[in-house]
Amino acid sequence: MVTVSVSKFSKPDLRNPLIRLSVLVVFILGACSPTQWGGAPVVWPKAARLGDTVAMSISSNHVPFFGAALERYNLSEDNVTLEITNGGALLATVAPRAVFDGLSAPTSLKNQVAAGPYLTIAVFDLPASLPISLPAATTVGLLIDGVVTGINGKLDILDTGGSPAAFTSESGPDGLGPRSALRLQGRAAGTGVDGFDPAWEIGALEFRLEYPSGSVSEPDAFPGTEASRALVFASAEDPPGSVRVLVTDPRGFILPSAPGYPGGDRVGEGPLLDVAFAKAPGQGFEAEDFTIRDLKVFDPDGVLLTPIFSPGTDTTHYFARIVRKNLAE
Repeated sequence: MVTVSVSKFSKPDLRNPLIRLSVLVVFILGACSPTQWGGAPVVWPKAARLGDTVAMSISSNHVPFFGAALERYNLSEDNVTLEITNGGALLATVAPRAVFDGLSAPTSLKNQVAAGPYLTIAVFDLPASLPISLPAATTVGLLIDGVVTGINGKLDILDTGGSPAAFTSESGPDGLGPRSALRLQGRAAGTGVDGFDPAWEIGALEFRLEYPSGSVSEPDAFPGTEASRALVFASAEDPPGSVRVLVTDPRGFILPSAPGYPGGDRVGEGPLLDVAFAKAPGQGFEAEDFTIRDLKVFDPDGVLLTPIFSPGTDTTHYFARIVRKNLAE
């Protein structure tokens, strides 16, 4: 995450590309309703010249426009492309320079009322030329794995003569991109199916994660959304390819129902946990390569909320598994 410190006697240098991107995160995470942005994701700046570097919000667990059905938790340079259109005519397809998440500061007002609010941003360069008369109002559309998503932002292209932002090795956005990871979102309990009860107040949970050790290694766990104020520990176990994950928050948290998701079976505002890995060269992985065993969920008083499972019980069905940055390279 990029932190910008500004004294009361100075202003941030908005010529610095990463400071501009940080301002974008704060700007959009402060949104109160989608109509403030014309009912579309923000492209920033909203007007640019051909060749310039711009950024676009492409997903969020909080900005109202996206909504649960449009939220994506697997976005990276692996699977994101952007289309620039005018009047329905395709002008260009562009690969992003970087895709990364911007997080609201833990002490922000937004964190008082939202569960780990974040915004996913794509940074890309406009082509140096387009088959169109300028100035022109264009649309920037998000594609995931080459499929149109219906997530579109507006961009006015004013003229030619722009140039890409001159990022340096110290300030480039590539380092903000995600590591290879498995993201876990809770699934709701259903008729005859175990899962998280939205009424549970969770003080701690633990499980053993089995992962494909030939493809990934060095597991490292991080909290998200409702668990964003919790402590998370990952302890490697024998045999290789197994890690014990512990989440603890004595204050307790709940995972409310999220009916907007396809299938309506998820709980919480997004991934509860991220387990990041180092990926072996030339190797990829899929969600089905990971198994969760021996899940235990406790309330803040230490009372066990889940059934008592026999050692080694497969409890993967308690979670939706989402992989990110998982393609072979």
